[in-house]
Amino acid sequence: MKSFGFIILLVAVTALVQSCSSMFSTAGGNTAGNDSISRFTAPTIVGTSNTPGTPRGGYLGEPPPGIRSTANSTGPSPSPNDTKTNSALAFETQKFIRLASVSKITETQLSQLATSRSKNSGIKEYASRIVLEQNRIGEDLKSLSISRDMAVVDLDQSASDELTGKLDKLNKATDTQFDELYKKMIQKEHRDAIRIFDGGSKFKDPGIAALSNKYLPLLKTRLQELESLK
Repeated sequence: MKSFGFIILLVAVTALVQSCSSMFSTAGGNTAGNDSISRFTAPTIVGTSNTPGTPRGGYLGEPPPGIRSTANSTGPSPSPNDTKTNSALAFETQKFIRLASVSKITETQLSQLATSRSKNSGIKEYASRIVLEQNRIGEDLKSLSISRDMAVVDLDQSASDELTGKLDKLNKATDTQFDELYKKMIQKEHRDAIRIFDGGSKFKDPGIAALSNKYLPLLKTRLQELESLK
């Protein structure tokens, strides 16, 4: 009887030992599994390079140019082409107005001096026409400036100094020298004006193109008349 009871006790202890061993074995397996998950799953969560739909860096993964300029954007940024085009047109328009205005002021003042200094009736009449025509050009340039919301151009210091030098030289000329010197000066100014207005006739700004085409034939005619003026 005592032997039978000892056997039952031994069986119970053996079963208990096996149960504990199985428990520890299962716990160890779960730990290994957790390590595996932490190695292969964590990068997918922490780093977005493996996340579906997220572009990687490099050749195929770089964001499109439109997005690159706005790091937090969810779509392409607005194209700057329209702004650049408008800025370029405004710059060219202002440049034309400035050049044409300087030309107008120079021709006007040289010709005004000729109307009072020249002894040649042909030179005086020619200079008077130049003054009237350049004043009309000036009015059209002023209207164009206002319509484009731009400042009306006046002479800057450099242009003013250059004009002053020309007027001084013309004033110091003797009566016999004056007419030839005026013709030489106004011829150069006319040729410069023709280049300015010829360029303006090709502008995308319709106002500049129209104004240039309006006065370009007149400037060419006055240049031809000057070459034949005695």
